[in-house]
Amino acid sequence: MSAPTLERPAPAAPPPARAPRRRPDGFRVFGWAVSALVCVAILYPLVIILGDVLGIGEEPSMAGEIWSEATSEPALETLRTTVLLVVPAGVAALLIASLLAWVNERTDARIGLLADVTPILPMFIPPVAGAIGWVFLAAPSAGLLNGAIEGFFGLFGADVDGPLNIFTWQGLFFVYVLDLVPFAYITLAAGFRNLDPVAEEAARISGAGPLETFRRVTLPSLGPSIGGALLIVMAIGFALFSTPIVIGTQAGVDVLSIEVVEAMTRSFPAEEAKALGYGLLLLLMVTLAWLLQRRFVRGGGHATVGGKGLNSQPTRLGPFRHVARAFMVLYLLGASVLPILALVIVSLERFWTASVPWGDLTLDNYRNLLSNAIVVDALRNSVIVGVCCATIGMALAAVVARITHGETSRWTGVVEGVTRVPAAVPILVLSLAFIAAFVGEPFRIGGTTLLLVLAYTVIFFPHAVVNASSAYLQVGPQLREAGAVFGVSEGRTFLRVQLPLMLPGLTSGWAFLFVLVAGDVTVASLLAGTGNPVAGFVILDRYNTGTYPPLAAMAVLTTLLTTVVVTLALLFSRWQRNRTTAGVRRRAVAAAGTPTP
Repeated sequence: MSAPTLERPAPAAPPPARAPRRRPDGFRVFGWAVSALVCVAILYPLVIILGDVLGIGEEPSMAGEIWSEATSEPALETLRTTVLLVVPAGVAALLIASLLAWVNERTDARIGLLADVTPILPMFIPPVAGAIGWVFLAAPSAGLLNGAIEGFFGLFGADVDGPLNIFTWQGLFFVYVLDLVPFAYITLAAGFRNLDPVAEEAARISGAGPLETFRRVTLPSLGPSIGGALLIVMAIGFALFSTPIVIGTQAGVDVLSIEVVEAMTRSFPAEEAKALGYGLLLLLMVTLAWLLQRRFVRGGGHATVGGKGLNSQPTRLGPFRHVARAFMVLYLLGASVLPILALVIVSLERFWTASVPWGDLTLDNYRNLLSNAIVVDALRNSVIVGVCCATIGMALAAVVARITHGETSRWTGVVEGVTRVPAAVPILVLSLAFIAAFVGEPFRIGGTTLLLVLAYTVIFFPHAVVNASSAYLQVGPQLREAGAVFGVSEGRTFLRVQLPLMLPGLTSGWAFLFVLVAGDVTVASLLAGTGNPVAGFVILDRYNTGTYPPLAAMAVLTTLLTTVVVTLALLFSRWQRNRTTAGVRRRAVAAAGTPTP
């Protein structure tokens, strides 16, 4: 037996080296800081107005007075009138938008570029200009259409009074529908583009006609899109101010939005409790629409989005193709062409009459307006505020979209939820919140352009985030991952690679925001004044004083400015898209080793 030998124990393994602490990426820190700033800007006014309502702070509680105003008999009667107007108008707008989207996206009735422009063209016209245009067309005594009808029958010796009267419930309903259709169309058209066509093809093979397929197959498959469009049209419809103030007041139809604005602007001191009480009812209606939308979306239990390989031939409408095209043309006439034509004609008259004095038309109204300092300031302020809000909003939204869709953190859901809050709160309620938060101490920026820019940026920020998120998701995460592999910083990858590819989508969102801000009357009616006039504020002031030809000229100038800026933005978007596509094609050809033609 051999004696055991003593061996020196192996040396202990050295402790594992600590990995060097990774420095946080500067762009990521910047992105989270921007997201936090946006969340504060959204929540702060709402917290302040909630504190005023509950009496948190030095001010006594207004909750009891607000509740009393909200449940008073006049408030409930106004609520009933508003619901009876907005809900049917929203449903009608959904049906018209669904039909337009189906014709443009799924049938052979498209009319080229006009098919894409027709449904959204009214969005480029300020709602107040469209409403005033229809007043000039269908007013009972001096409407241009009434004058044309009377003149036509006069050729045959018949004495006929013009049958149209825009100052009725039916007239107000008609213009409401025209205002809401474009907002529903944007959501529904996207849904049609993503819809799997297999079910429609199966229905057609089974012998179903185009309309039956649309009613029994296509519409039920669009649950999420219809639900989203429903929420949008209800939120906009309940907060719409320009159309009811122009048409509804003379029609004797009182709605909640008018009562809120008049409580804050027509009384001294302002009736804050009444405005907040009626605003509470607006918030309740939007909340009900949101709950209905969620239930509607949950009702769909099957996926309807197909891949790129499932594209099918458009549905052939046969002889109904001409009917569908006539429907699109009629919509374009009613929503855009006729109101603008009426505004142009009246703006060239000395006095508004049903019979157009073709030999006495003049440009004096435009000369007088452009020599008026307040009007020039209003037009300039509208462009400046619109450009600033659109630029700031889309820049912030691009960073927020990068954080919410490019990071994996529980806080991304919080940021995404907070940035959607303004879409769920009526515009008038948000305007009241900004008055409560920034007019008094410590900011005291009431009546300034800064307050307008801040309010518009926050109020329309959900629209900016939607467009920025779509642009970011189209680019995809692969480029960011490739940059990380090659050691490129997050900020450099975003600024040099992702942002240029996102630019066409961001430019389209910029144009949309500019139109919303430059043509707005709702926020301007509460936050603008003689010290910071904007176009919508001046248009309403001219309408209240009854100076109709100068009013028409002001509406035409506002529409012209909006159209020019939006057209330039969209042309830039197309140029950038073509430039990016050409660059990608050149790099692909170079990588393949073939000479570039």
